[in-house]
Amino acid sequence: MQSFTLPTWVNSWLETTGRDLIASAPGDQGYMKMVIALAKENFMQGAEGEQGGPFAAAVIHKPTGEILSLGINRVVPLHTSTAHAEMVALARAQQTLGQFSLRQENHLDEDDRPYTLYTSAQMCAMCLGAVCWSGVGEVVYGARAEDTEKLTGFDEGPIHPHWKEELEKRGIKVTGPVLAQEANAVLKAYKDQSHIIYAG
Repeated sequence: MQSFTLPTWVNSWLETTGRDLIASAPGDQGYMKMVIALAKENFMQGAEGEQGGPFAAAVIHKPTGEILSLGINRVVPLHTSTAHAEMVALARAQQTLGQFSLRQENHLDEDDRPYTLYTSAQMCAMCLGAVCWSGVGEVVYGARAEDTEKLTGFDEGPIHPHWKEELEKRGIKVTGPVLAQEANAVLKAYKDQSHIIYAG
């Protein structure tokens, strides 16, 4: 099985720019600033065949603020349609912990979900399904799915009309849109630069 690898620039970008962005605003806004900037960096770095789509995500341990994993869209460079930013971030987080769920099953509170997924844009149909069984306790998103489709032409798939309620029924809090204007600007920049619009 191919792993979701990240390009070498991501770690250095986090240390030189990403952490400053997190510190620049309180709470959710700091993490959202970071993932939105990372989404833009993803289509600005490297040769065209190594660039990904305008999406980024991070899994954060909310009680401590620790970054457990980052994810960027890697569909084109990894030649796989499932390499969306959220899928990459969730898979890398679970592999880092050595468990298939981010829930703390052995904690005193069996429903304890200390990890939050921050994503620069609302999840597509595929990523929404993955979030249901990921074990995260909260999702914080930037751009709305309808704005992603309108601004880029990407197909976000058959998203359940009551997706927020469905996540909340499963114990997953939904917060957003957060910094939607900034997230939408990144999506528009991607389209304006005539980057590839992959679908299906």
